[in-house]
Amino acid sequence: MSQSNNQTAMVGLIFLIIPWLFLLTVFLKFGLGVGYLYDPLDALLTDPRYSALNILAQMVVVFGPIVALLLNVISTAKTQVGVEEGSLVSTVTIRGSFFSIAVMGVSLFLIAIIVFYTITEKAAEAAIRQYLGG
Repeated sequence: MSQSNNQTAMVGLIFLIIPWLFLLTVFLKFGLGVGYLYDPLDALLTDPRYSALNILAQMVVVFGPIVALLLNVISTAKTQVGVEEGSLVSTVTIRGSFFSIAVMGVSLFLIAIIVFYTITEKAAEAAIRQYLGG
């Protein structure tokens, strides 16, 4: 089972590479002011001739961590549901290697960053609209 978990974790890691690199370039650009990785990527993704690439990149960045998390949860988590003394009892057991659990942690971290960014961006847009009276 450990070999299977490690293989699934490796597949999950592949799904995490592009979102992680994208967020790293964003952090370098807006956090540290180093734009030599972000600027060419931004120019490529905002070019109207490559709108399909823009959509694909957004899909990979958003859904890559979700797919990685789901793959590793399905591989490592086992559930049991039963009735004991008239009550419904559910048990979730996670048996995974350190590598698969680490991939799940990184996936959750990336998902949290994406959700936080989305919420704050929408709140900022609403505040700007309200400030401008629109």
